[in-house]
Amino acid sequence: MVALQRIDDEDADVPVSLSAYVEAAVLAQLRRDEREYNNGAQFPQLRNKNLKSGPPVTK
Repeated sequence: MVALQRIDDEDADVPVSLSAYVEAAVLAQLRRDEREYNNGAQFPQLRNKNLKSGPPVTK
């Protein structure tokens, strides 16, 4: 990661920041999962109010 942070070349083909590197990795995995589990179609978008967060409900 430190090496990526030191790249000053604007034409570099690699993400230059940690957040860009993580975003690229997540998007690549998401695309692979869409191909494998959803026949190449994009996963449906969820509205933020429908996203589950917090500890699981056990009742």
